[in-house]
Amino acid sequence: MVLLSHYQNTASQVVHFNYHTRPQSNQDEAFVMKQAKKYGLPCVVIHAPILNEGNFQELARTYRYDILSDLAQTQGFDKVVLAHHQDDAAETLLLQLLRGTSLQHLGLNKELHWKGVLFERPFYTLTKTQIHEYAKANKIAYKEDATNQSDDYLRNRLRHNIIPLLMNEQPKFTEKVAQLATQSSALKDYFDQATTALFEQKSRSMFQSTAPILQDHTLLRWCHAYQIEPHTNLIQLLKRVLLSNEPQTKVQLSPSLWCVVTYDLIAFTQPFTRPSFHIEINAHGEYELPNHDIVIISTTKPDQSEGFITITSQDAHFPLQIRTRLDGDQLLLPYGHKSLSDWLIDHKVPNQQRDTMWVLAKANNVLWIPAMTYQVAQSESPSLYVKIKDSTYEQTT
Repeated sequence: MVLLSHYQNTASQVVHFNYHTRPQSNQDEAFVMKQAKKYGLPCVVIHAPILNEGNFQELARTYRYDILSDLAQTQGFDKVVLAHHQDDAAETLLLQLLRGTSLQHLGLNKELHWKGVLFERPFYTLTKTQIHEYAKANKIAYKEDATNQSDDYLRNRLRHNIIPLLMNEQPKFTEKVAQLATQSSALKDYFDQATTALFEQKSRSMFQSTAPILQDHTLLRWCHAYQIEPHTNLIQLLKRVLLSNEPQTKVQLSPSLWCVVTYDLIAFTQPFTRPSFHIEINAHGEYELPNHDIVIISTTKPDQSEGFITITSQDAHFPLQIRTRLDGDQLLLPYGHKSLSDWLIDHKVPNQQRDTMWVLAKANNVLWIPAMTYQVAQSESPSLYVKIKDSTYEQTT
């Protein structure tokens, strides 16, 4: 209410969240709407879903910030202002110390960016007592959340039992916490600058040559960028994968996101389903691929002006297949046979590219891989002429 009074002439909108978790929830909603109306400001009420899985306060906070950032972006607002104060910062610091956090994320900051929206805390340097005194002196009506007096939540237990003890030992405890958070914010800015190249380029070799503390910071930045909760176990798993010598590997971050490592490239991508198709060829003609390209198989040599490949092999007779790769596929090389899988590894072909490429084959003998410009070794056997119409893989001999 003090924040609303302070911004009554410059605010564009008031947003109230009703979680319907207390008997007074609807009364509080009506009170906020009445105060907003008094200042001539529109008030949006968000009726939050039931958040009963996990830490309610943390889930509610994330939900609020997501909604507020969406509202700001869709309605063209410059920023969101929040009423957090020094006491909130002290409670947050203690919670972080108990649950674990990094140096550059200690406490609350004066401002933060959430999904591209600026959130400001203009009361950051004020104590709760000062805000109460201001409300009383200026006759600003407000309501206290009854659950603030309950010790059911860890934050409340810290507020009621631990912080008073610390304040007895150090009356400026909350002020010092605010100073520490300011230093933490400056450290975060420095780490952001130091990891910009790695964050953007996503190079594994660059990651491996970076100082460990900056590796951790980059992992946190990636998690935040892709809206993944950076749990300690997940960060450790990602770090172990990126520091390993496995040429290709992946880690599932959520049902809709994977971290895929392909040689030197680190990518964050949606789950990939390997496509599969099989076209049986029993005669020359035109065959349409799933991407609508046309493969033309002919026993008659095309005009020299057209791009085509020639296959002369003991396997170059019908029936043939145009299909995605299979286990057991092999290539005939000048020095003998080699499995397609090993050949692709030798050529450092990423797994996803391997799964999307198609081949021309006779049983498990691969005659042609358009994506890799491979064709079977030549012999004196009958010839097949193959070309692709309107394809980026068209080859010319």
